[in-house]
Amino acid sequence: MKYVIEVHEHGLLVRTVSAPGLPIEDMSAITKMAEAMGYTHLHIGIASSLGAHSAYVSEESGKKWRKEIDDKARRDHGDSVAAWLAGADTGLSSKALACRLSGIPYAERDHPWDPDDIGRCFRFLDRFPELKSHLYIMKDVSPVWERLVDHWDELRALWDEESPTGKGPKLYNRMKELITDGA
Repeated sequence: MKYVIEVHEHGLLVRTVSAPGLPIEDMSAITKMAEAMGYTHLHIGIASSLGAHSAYVSEESGKKWRKEIDDKARRDHGDSVAAWLAGADTGLSSKALACRLSGIPYAERDHPWDPDDIGRCFRFLDRFPELKSHLYIMKDVSPVWERLVDHWDELRALWDEESPTGKGPKLYNRMKELITDGA
């Protein structure tokens, strides 16, 4: 497995060259190196928008990098789903949701696994509220998506309650129940 570490103005970007993942030992070493440089946050959305495996940023540099990416996406695509998809507030599950609800072909069927994932889905629907009425379309993607959609309002209420704290233990536990047990 090969990967490249790129140093950018706002942080580090890790791109895989020969495989989609990184060995855990390498990921750990890269994380320590990034932390030594002051990049203590892993930002999935920045990495996703730039076609990379991972992006390491500081809190402040992450905000700047994300704004640059989002501004460019809006310049290139206006205020459209395509602009959101090109932006930095995406992950696999929110891309699956955005594409499915807007009719854009996309093969991935990923569902949200944690509060960060579902938060990106909520923010997508906040940006495009006209698509929320089509959320039921996700039910045929997978049994997990069906359970999440069936409990969407409950999950959103937990997210609204907990997201200001930066933690989401109740939301995470409820999502785990729905994902693993179907309860």
